[in-house]
Amino acid sequence: MPEYTVARIREIVEGINKPKITILGVAYKGNIDDTRESPALKIIGGLEKTGIKYSIYDPHVREFEYELSSLKDAFKGADCAVILTNHDEFRFLHPSELGKLMRNKVLFDTRFCVDHNLWKENGFKVYCLGIGIKRRI
Repeated sequence: MPEYTVARIREIVEGINKPKITILGVAYKGNIDDTRESPALKIIGGLEKTGIKYSIYDPHVREFEYELSSLKDAFKGADCAVILTNHDEFRFLHPSELGKLMRNKVLFDTRFCVDHNLWKENGFKVYCLGIGIKRRI
């Protein structure tokens, strides 16, 4: 699935000049700090191969082989936020505030862990893993 996820991200940001992705969560499952065997590693590698810039925020992980950012720094200037881990904290993110930091308001939820209607009400285009790119929710 990591290769498919990278392909979906590329489709979502197609046509954006020098896109930046916010990666939310790099632990291999929610509410832990363990990144061993995390699919995020392959996804980040795939983004690097395609030249897509990214920033990473994970409230549980303190050490990672890629640079971690604060929540605000991760969202600053981003074109798409991609949820890769279903941490409980992500359910309580405020899309109205985070959207102000972004260049384009797009959410790609690979874990179905946030209220998509809330994000849409705050001006976000919302995509989910497994739902066609042309048919966002």
